[in-house]
Amino acid sequence: MSVPTSQPAYGRRLIVNIIDERARDEPDREWCFVPRTSTPSDGWKMITYAEAANAINRVAHRLVETSGTPISGTFPTVAFIGPNDVRYLIFALGAVKAGYKALFVSPRNTQEGQINLFEHTECHTVWFDETYKEVVQTWLQERDMHAVMTLPIDKWFPAERIEPFPYNKTFDEAEWDPLLVLHTSGSTGFPKPVVCKHGMLAVADKYRTMGEWKGRNNMLKEMTSQSKRQLHPSMCGTEVCT
Repeated sequence: MSVPTSQPAYGRRLIVNIIDERARDEPDREWCFVPRTSTPSDGWKMITYAEAANAINRVAHRLVETSGTPISGTFPTVAFIGPNDVRYLIFALGAVKAGYKALFVSPRNTQEGQINLFEHTECHTVWFDETYKEVVQTWLQERDMHAVMTLPIDKWFPAERIEPFPYNKTFDEAEWDPLLVLHTSGSTGFPKPVVCKHGMLAVADKYRTMGEWKGRNNMLKEMTSQSKRQLHPSMCGTEVCT
């Protein structure tokens, strides 16, 4: 007699834990595909869950090495700016593991708007890709900040296995912890920070348990049932997620 398989606790899961669990149980499973270059004919490169977890652990360790271990419950802000690619996702989750919160800043912000955003989020560290070196230098001229230039994207997924960075919080403990910081457009003044919590992401996860309404599933559930991969031409670059 077969034993029924228990359903995941949809709506009470943390994204860093999901990635770690899949990296352990299904290391070669597709996490996402990223474009090899800006030329479509060059095709896509697959990133597995094992590679994603490894890259996230690397960022977490590097954050602690360069900025120290935060006091529990403080979640210092660390900014990231670079080309629109998968590094944004890796950096945000590495920051979560390390006890920080990532701030994603737009290169379209004015100098005054950006400095104001750093002030309001108490951000004193910025990670940046080399292509944004000149932009970051202008920020450093006005504000005392620690700047870390990151490696090219192909170096973010090392072949060697990085020591796992533990994240031991339960959903109840982390539900109201910050996941990352976005900001408004600034069309009516300076950009304003928007702190997204883990519980906010869990709401979308909970949709998987919703039944039909007037004979139809909700959008996310329907997309999942009808497709194996989904194209995300988002602020974090163009990725195909599975």
